[in-house]
Amino acid sequence: MSKIICPKCGTENDEDAKFCINCGRLLLFEPPAPPPPSEVKETRESIEKCSKSKCNRIAYYTCNKCGKPFCNEHIIRYKGLDYCEDCLEKIKNKEKIKVISLVALVVVVIIGGSFTIGSFVVS
Repeated sequence: MSKIICPKCGTENDEDAKFCINCGRLLLFEPPAPPPPSEVKETRESIEKCSKSKCNRIAYYTCNKCGKPFCNEHIIRYKGLDYCEDCLEKIKNKEKIKVISLVALVVVVIIGGSFTIGSFVVS
């Protein structure tokens, strides 16, 4: 009797098992059917209407933040992760705010420190 390997924990299970004997995960017997050919083909119209905000091509990637599907032409890799244009802009804006806040904090500490040191020197 052949065995089925659990995709979650790697345990060997009997071929007729419905659930993994180790972790309890449902074991799939058949791979999902491929989509019908009419859904797979790209048409000239779908390529022309395709944009970064709404991609009509076959999705190979999903945005790590929002989960939107995108083709390889519209996904943007940033710091090792894939993002759509909208989410990447939000992430970069948050990073800018963090840098500006850090600079403002350093300036406040320097100014506050100079007033504190100045008050000790005058006394």
